[in-house]
Amino acid sequence: MMMRMALPVILIAPLLGLTQTPSSGGETTVALAPFVVVSDSAGTLRATANDCLEHLASALKARGITVARHESLTDKTISRARPAALAVLGEFRKEKGIIQVALRLMDVSTGDELRSYFHGSADPREIASMGTAVADRIVKYMREKSG
Repeated sequence: MMMRMALPVILIAPLLGLTQTPSSGGETTVALAPFVVVSDSAGTLRATANDCLEHLASALKARGITVARHESLTDKTISRARPAALAVLGEFRKEKGIIQVALRLMDVSTGDELRSYFHGSADPREIASMGTAVADRIVKYMREKSG
């Protein structure tokens, strides 16, 4: 029997002044691109980032959200994600044996950061499974904004 472990994900409040759901024709689409990996000479952090991205994509799809894949997305190139309403940008780094992750839910039409998700762990499997927890938070956000 597989036991589920709750991951401690810190949710940062939405930006002040946000009054409506992003609207660009892709209201149920989330754009994803490979997450940024900072200094990974062994390639292990890249594998963890890719696993997290796959968990996120699979969990979003399982919850009825369309996922649009892109080769790369940054704050400056986020408009490429249209017609998706939302995009997730991420950064992975390892400091003193701890993998630090920051994932940001972005409004594609404005480039505004809507939510931030942070987590740190020495266990790459725990970090990878963060994608599933973040997908749940994104779906909740989308439901709140459409309701």
